[in-house]
Amino acid sequence: MAICFALMIAVCMVFFMSIPSFLFDNPDATVNRQVLEETYNNYYNMISDEYLNDIWRAQEAAEADTAKIFAEAGGSVSGVTEPPSLYPHIRMQDSERDKLSSFLDSSDYDSLVFHKSTLFLRSVEEYEKAAQSNINLVLSLIDTQKKNWFSSIFESVADKITGGWYSEFTTWIDSKWNGFWQEFIQQDLYSITVGDTWVEEIEYHTPDGLPYYRRIAHVTIDYTYDLKGRGIAFYADKVGANQDQIDRAAEMANYLADLFGSTSDEYFGMWVDGGYYTDAIQGGTVGNNIANALVQLKDKVSGMEYDPGGTFVFPLQGYDHPPMSSHYGPRQFASDPWHTGIDFAAPTGTPILSAMDGVVLFTAQMPNGFGNYIVVYHGDSNGEPVATMYGHMSAFGSYRAGDRVSAGDVIGYVGSTGLSTGPHLHFQLHVGDVTQNPVEFFEYLSYLRPYD
Repeated sequence: MAICFALMIAVCMVFFMSIPSFLFDNPDATVNRQVLEETYNNYYNMISDEYLNDIWRAQEAAEADTAKIFAEAGGSVSGVTEPPSLYPHIRMQDSERDKLSSFLDSSDYDSLVFHKSTLFLRSVEEYEKAAQSNINLVLSLIDTQKKNWFSSIFESVADKITGGWYSEFTTWIDSKWNGFWQEFIQQDLYSITVGDTWVEEIEYHTPDGLPYYRRIAHVTIDYTYDLKGRGIAFYADKVGANQDQIDRAAEMANYLADLFGSTSDEYFGMWVDGGYYTDAIQGGTVGNNIANALVQLKDKVSGMEYDPGGTFVFPLQGYDHPPMSSHYGPRQFASDPWHTGIDFAAPTGTPILSAMDGVVLFTAQMPNGFGNYIVVYHGDSNGEPVATMYGHMSAFGSYRAGDRVSAGDVIGYVGSTGLSTGPHLHFQLHVGDVTQNPVEFFEYLSYLRPYD
């Protein structure tokens, strides 16, 4: 009898650990779908409102950045066309410089006045929609730090076991909103362009009453920003969540999305220290992004053949034969039970190297997955394209889509972006339209193969 009871308890614990407990804050939710949806919507809307507040805060911060940049420019042509100190990776492009020069050269003016304008890539409504992809995940992450539904049934038992800290911890959920969300959204300058231009003629009079005219050339400089998210690691750090809790939160988030139909195909771009990357693909699956890139870059990759006898290097600078921190294949993670690559732990900032010669297909940002990642194409093998992917990077290298790279070139830096709480390299191999185990495919990784 005792064994059966213990087994029942274990089964219940496994089942309920994957269900967000906040859904049942109102006990009636267990039998009433309307109450269940009201409970969910209440929490969802609370977080959505916090995201909106942070969007507005980031937009105000962008306005302040524009004022600083414009003041630094000093009202001169060279000032508005050169990179600002706040965003040294952004400068006015040559086409915009030509547009400015053309206007000034063709205008008869006595003085020049610059104006500033702050713009955004997307509307507030579009940024709100992009936030939807994070809300379920963040709700679930917080829930992993809160009581679970199963233990709430046995609250008195839990308090006895934990010496009373359990009840104190559950009250944290009631105050988690205060200041928790601030500065998740980060403004990032995207471009400096020439906006409206016009010439104003103003009539003046001499002391004798004779009229004379002065022509003033006006140029508006548009500073366009994008709003970026700091990734789930931002919240994980705040609540002290570990990788297991992030994995469980992702499982819960998928459960919520399926149960309430609350998902979005749009994402916030990810904030990257050191600059905005205009060519980084937002979202999408790795396989589809590879297929699309091969079509777009066909002139640069046509005729390339994979060379199994070519030069290979280990993709982490300073490492030779490190152990894997996570292997390819099945794992205990219900929403993503198959690990599509192999992981190697390394300190943040460790240079990531292209494992072989190839062509960069694209850089991409997947906030709820691989974070910042880059894909390199190495040619076809038996008619199937071979490409390697390097994920969770803290920052990209200098290579962009279409650039040729050699084995050992630095293409990025180790980080913990996306669904990750610890710095590591996720190394993934695509052959055709499927992933394969890099350990089995590449001879230089044969040291990781199991011994008979």
